[in-house]
Amino acid sequence: KVLYLPVPKAGCTTVLWVLAELAGLTADDFAESGGPEVSAATTVHDLSHWRPEHRLARYDGEERERILGEDGWFRFTLVREPAKRLWSAWQSKLLLREPRFVEDFGAEPWFPRLPQDPGAIVEDFRRFVAAVGDGTAVDVHWAVQSDLVAQLPLAHVGRLEEMGETLRLLEE
Repeated sequence: KVLYLPVPKAGCTTVLWVLAELAGLTADDFAESGGPEVSAATTVHDLSHWRPEHRLARYDGEERERILGEDGWFRFTLVREPAKRLWSAWQSKLLLREPRFVEDFGAEPWFPRLPQDPGAIVEDFRRFVAAVGDGTAVDVHWAVQSDLVAQLPLAHVGRLEEMGETLRLLEE
């Protein structure tokens, strides 16, 4: 009885692989990912390979209320120090040009240029941060974590920096 709320760029991929193993899924189950994943490690995010019973969206009514309120469930997530999370999201999604992000944001004035020198990288990151701050750059990967975490009644909000503690609680 586990419910995990993924917070992007806060250990999500690692936790999903742990949960996949607990669910009896292997890397082979994700080998045919239909999404534009940038590496084999991120194929675990392809929800089409998870069985329906492993997804909260499958449940509604009384069954959903039971999952969200019944005792005996470990409802958890991980969060990350916000500046490091924002930097990580910018690097992996935008600077390294993950295909979906190029498609969605490539024409935006805050989308980074191809890196030429350290000064340009700093300038482009600052432009991105300003766009996040004014609401121009919007995506779950750099959304405010407290807004994401408030979506579900969680019993444990761990910190990526102390992931071992959260994994220990999950194991229990």
